[in-house]
Amino acid sequence: MKRLFYALLVVAVARSYAHSHNHNHNHDHKHHNHNHRDVTEPKQPIVVSPSGEFRGSYNTTRRGRQFESYRGIYYAEPPVGELRFQPPKLILEYKTPVDASEDGPACPLIAPPGYPVDENCLTINVYTPLKKDRSKPLPVILFIHPGGFYSMTGRSDIPGAHYMLDRDVVLVTINYRLGSLGFLSTGDELAPGNNGFKDQVAALKWVQRNIASFGGDPNCVTITGTSAGSISVMLHMISPMSKGLFHRGISMSGSPFYKGPTPDNMYRLAVRQAEILNCPTDNSKVIIDCLKTKPWMELGTSLRGFYEFGFDPVGIWMPIIERDFGQERFMPIDPVDAIREGKMHAVPHIISQTEDEFFWMAFTVLKNKTLTDTMNAEWERVAPISFMLNRENATYPARRLRTAYLHDKPLKNDAESAKNLGLLYQDSIESFPVHRMANLMCRHSPHPVWYYLFSYVGDHSFYEDPVTKKPVAAAHHDDLIYLFPLSFRFPGISTEGRDAVLVDRMTGMWYNFARFGDPNPRGDVPELEGLQWPAMKPEDRKYLRIDDEWTVHSNMKEERMQIWEELYPIKCKTSHKMRRWLNYIIVLVCVSVGAYSQDHTLTHHEGQSLGEPIESHQPSVLSPSGEFRGGYNVTRRGRKFETYRGIRYAEPPIGNLRFQPPKLILYYKSPVDASEDGPACPQPTRPGYYVDEDCLTINVYTPLKANRSQPLPVIFYIHGGGFYSLSGRSDRAGPHYLLDRDIVLVTINYRLGSLGFLSTGDELAPGNNGLKDQVAALKWVQRNIAAFGGDPNSVTIAGCSVGSKSVMLHMISPMSKGLFHRGISMSGSPLYPSPSPGNLYHLAEKQARVLNCPSDNSKVIVDCLKTKTARELGDSLKGFNEFAHNPIVIWSPVVEKDFGQERFLTMQPLDAIREGKMHAVPHIISQTRDEFFWKAFTILGNKTYMDQMNAEWDRIAPITFILPRENSSHATQKLFSMYLNNQPLRNDSESAKNLGLLFQDGVESFPIHRMANLMCRHSPHPVWYYEFSYIGAHSHYEDPVTKKPLGVAHHDDLIYLFTLSAFPAISTKGRDATLVDRMTAIWYNFARYSDPNPRGDLPELEDLEWPAMTPDDRKYLRVSDDLTVHTNLNEDRIKVWEELYPIQY
Repeated sequence: MKRLFYALLVVAVARSYAHSHNHNHNHDHKHHNHNHRDVTEPKQPIVVSPSGEFRGSYNTTRRGRQFESYRGIYYAEPPVGELRFQPPKLILEYKTPVDASEDGPACPLIAPPGYPVDENCLTINVYTPLKKDRSKPLPVILFIHPGGFYSMTGRSDIPGAHYMLDRDVVLVTINYRLGSLGFLSTGDELAPGNNGFKDQVAALKWVQRNIASFGGDPNCVTITGTSAGSISVMLHMISPMSKGLFHRGISMSGSPFYKGPTPDNMYRLAVRQAEILNCPTDNSKVIIDCLKTKPWMELGTSLRGFYEFGFDPVGIWMPIIERDFGQERFMPIDPVDAIREGKMHAVPHIISQTEDEFFWMAFTVLKNKTLTDTMNAEWERVAPISFMLNRENATYPARRLRTAYLHDKPLKNDAESAKNLGLLYQDSIESFPVHRMANLMCRHSPHPVWYYLFSYVGDHSFYEDPVTKKPVAAAHHDDLIYLFPLSFRFPGISTEGRDAVLVDRMTGMWYNFARFGDPNPRGDVPELEGLQWPAMKPEDRKYLRIDDEWTVHSNMKEERMQIWEELYPIKCKTSHKMRRWLNYIIVLVCVSVGAYSQDHTLTHHEGQSLGEPIESHQPSVLSPSGEFRGGYNVTRRGRKFETYRGIRYAEPPIGNLRFQPPKLILYYKSPVDASEDGPACPQPTRPGYYVDEDCLTINVYTPLKANRSQPLPVIFYIHGGGFYSLSGRSDRAGPHYLLDRDIVLVTINYRLGSLGFLSTGDELAPGNNGLKDQVAALKWVQRNIAAFGGDPNSVTIAGCSVGSKSVMLHMISPMSKGLFHRGISMSGSPLYPSPSPGNLYHLAEKQARVLNCPSDNSKVIVDCLKTKTARELGDSLKGFNEFAHNPIVIWSPVVEKDFGQERFLTMQPLDAIREGKMHAVPHIISQTRDEFFWKAFTILGNKTYMDQMNAEWDRIAPITFILPRENSSHATQKLFSMYLNNQPLRNDSESAKNLGLLFQDGVESFPIHRMANLMCRHSPHPVWYYEFSYIGAHSHYEDPVTKKPLGVAHHDDLIYLFTLSAFPAISTKGRDATLVDRMTAIWYNFARYSDPNPRGDLPELEDLEWPAMTPDDRKYLRVSDDLTVHTNLNEDRIKVWEELYPIQY
């Protein structure tokens, strides 16, 4: 009887689980064919992460590869005592080293005697290749176990690591609370519900915080799950709590889209739980108070009390739509509505089901005469229970299904009834809900969805014939057999034979998907050779059938699914949909009868202006924030694209919001005219140039909708200009080159000068508002970019000069975490010889004096500056010059003191990098060959400046070369000797060369060198380094007489990435055109793959082999007519700076 009970547990896994342990309880559960017992090694592997130290063990894969395992790590505080029925409390820091050498207990459930179970069960397991086998951060696969939300576990005897760790991945498995302990919901503030899902969110947050230390890439996390775990994966794409914590999803045999609407409580289950444990049921308070007194084992083993017919229903505890009691809600909206309205953070998605799913449940009924007779006699009562039908108005569906599946015949214990009832169990419990999920997602997700049917019957199955012990079909969970060694039930699969081939294919498919967001082969997984698996589309609904052969088919189980679609059609939300449709019609009518204004500021670009009406209608986008109406344009190669410019991403920073952090705009009440650039932020400009304090705008450029088959990588560009000039307007960063690639380009404005960087070091002006503007723009992108065709999970931030500094600082700022996934830093670094200041009070005083304000204290300064016009503040740059338009660097980021505000920079960048307190990403760093060399001419061509520098070298050198001002004499004399050979400056070529090198190295080359060398040592991601040495037809510094470039100046690489109004556009032929193709290809590859190297589809980069920089050889790419690799950039000169300003790398 005991064996029979476990055989009939609602989840087939639990049947096998108990069966195995009841026959093998005298054996250590770690001993099996895969040598699951820890391998003896010379020492215990240890990982130190931001949260603490973890001491693990070693193991060996199926193919003999050693790996590290860290098991039983508690990711949340014990959910016991007062924390029972409460959301999890994430553990941020472990005070002592964590013993992670053994599994933790399973969460309370029905289990065989002696199996480790405990209420303190919120543990995580991490499996990773040996450190020596990890050359770069690896994709992370996080598996959410199945079990109906009331059984199973993430312990290593269920999802073992021995198959997946033959691939270069980091595997994570977790426990979450089950049954009433995890999913109790009374529908009020005492138990809003969904705590088991919130446990999963806490585990995902733990991964984001710690996984880089285990060799994993926190920006490349694939969440996977089967059955209840698959339901979880889908819900994480909807939950606001999960946003940004993962990047791909695999849903196997489970869907939240059942026949009835998602409830907002499960009070009836709370009452039932109370009744089972002899608790009062008068109200939610007495229920919960009593249940808190019960031993966890009583709660965990009470499952049988929830059955209503045999061992049905399969689904008991479910997700609920939480009412708002001020708590953080996992699910605030019905999943169907969330998907249809685009209120989700979808990712590339694989969805699947098995050929036969829960077919075996038919045998449990038909082999029990009592159950068979009851089902025959009380079909209309039993069918909604067994087949999880909507219990309201269930009579007609029950009768219709009896006709369609059983042909209105009574059930008998024969093959025909077994087949027909098996199909009904299969379709009702899994196939139809999964079908609905796949069809909804392929219509509404901005990302591709791949669909498969697992039809393979191997040596073992979760249901085997009781007599022959052989599989009879592809049951629920059977695909797991080929992904994990399920040692609680099955022997390990060797490296030979049919089953072994499928292990290689299944793990290869997961590996590809985890790396690329696409399961199809790219040449390095031979087991998948020849696979061409198309994404599912509404019009053809293609899917992959996995058997001995992998073949593509259409319209899975179509005839049977039509029955369910007729019974349970999705009802339209008519009023909402109609409103959106009517609004759209009004927009089209208005466009057709009225002209709209055009911006002709870019006529230099082959006659094309941004916004020129090259189409018959105005493009529009509907995002979660509102509607945007843009324009069209054409790239340099004649490709049409859409432009959306001048979109305010934050409230106007004027009046009381001057000198305050930005306020992100979440909703636009009316359609936004995005057909023209917004103004630049206040700065010195030529007369008539559009400047305004209300300047926090964003521009989005995207290919035509017809050219976007899947979400595109996003490049987010932060303009240069010393934090006091330039803008993200289209005349400063035009899209006509990059939009020949399949990307979405974003450019932004942020506040400049004192308006953006005023810092008095107190709560009146802590500082860094310009950088906080950038964060607000990144948040806007996360919220809206999917509607423009961009992938919010594939954002590359790029910047030049102070934009480059910004990129580095975003990797350090806690405000920016999770908002981007790659970085490109061109000719700028925050790592000067001086540490970052705690305030810029001296600049606040100077700004006050320049504008005739008092400077007695910060309050009078700020109060007075608030009365000045934006133009006065923007035009005051000259007042900050100390010598001949120097220093180049004036405003800078500050390490903010804590006054309760959200702080952009909380510690020194140098310390953050060395201590690993950053959220690094794959990174390209660069400098130009000559940078600020041209500054030498501005001094040597002016006798007064030259004489003054000769006479006051020790005073002026720290100003011009950005040196620490204190105790600078030794450094200035050393540099005078090294660069100028102790010779006075003259207006000749020798002085120009030598002083130019000093400007180059002091202002940019040394700080960039320091950043590149620190990052290649301390970032867990690869760092590529290049020197831009190309001299083309134009430059940011050209000889005043010949109008020809004299060197490779600061910003010159931008000429080949953006159309800049200062220069004529580059055509499609010639040397410069070739470089445009190469530079945009490098950015495109990097934005797609986190690696700039070619993958065969970009002939412009053919034969490029650009190695990542390492501390040992410091290789870099020289970009000129040819792309060549060299070592130790500017090494001889940089040694001087390292001696003057040493640090511990």
